[in-house]
Amino acid sequence: MNREVLQATEGPVSITLVERAPVDLLAVFSEETRILKTLISEVLRQRAGVADHDLSIVDETVHGTQRILLTLGEARQRRRTAVRLMVGEAVSETTDLEPLILSRVDQRTRQAWAELKDAAGDLSRELEINRKLLEEAIEMGENFVKTLYGATTASSGAYTAKAQPTSDGGGGLLVNRRV
Repeated sequence: MNREVLQATEGPVSITLVERAPVDLLAVFSEETRILKTLISEVLRQRAGVADHDLSIVDETVHGTQRILLTLGEARQRRRTAVRLMVGEAVSETTDLEPLILSRVDQRTRQAWAELKDAAGDLSRELEINRKLLEEAIEMGENFVKTLYGATTASSGAYTAKAQPTSDGGGGLLVNRRV
């Protein structure tokens, strides 16, 4: 892509307006891919923390993930802006970018786009695994507490995230460890 420049000179001041600057989609895609891979590593670290019953790692990864997600949101916005500049038309959140991108870029940029899509797919799979593991861990923890305190099966009016009634601990046992 060539840079088209308009120049206007008024007295001693020279103004240069860039009508259409080249868009470095390769760099934009590569940066977003790097951020996705960083997020994947945090998700894997979180999974290891859950497996090791290390709540400090789980807590760290939750906060780390929040920061990465903010950065990823900014990267997605940069990508949308870059594609919009490249194609010269409105690109909404629902617009299929692939045909627009692939028809106007070189092979290296197409490869960067493919790597970005692969990283997004990898992240999606890893998040699904973590979601299932965390649900199982929560359920196991709840079952342990219920067993420990002699839970009954009566409904307590409390609900899980899936809007299913839960059973309470029944007797309200209080343990005093200061004997």
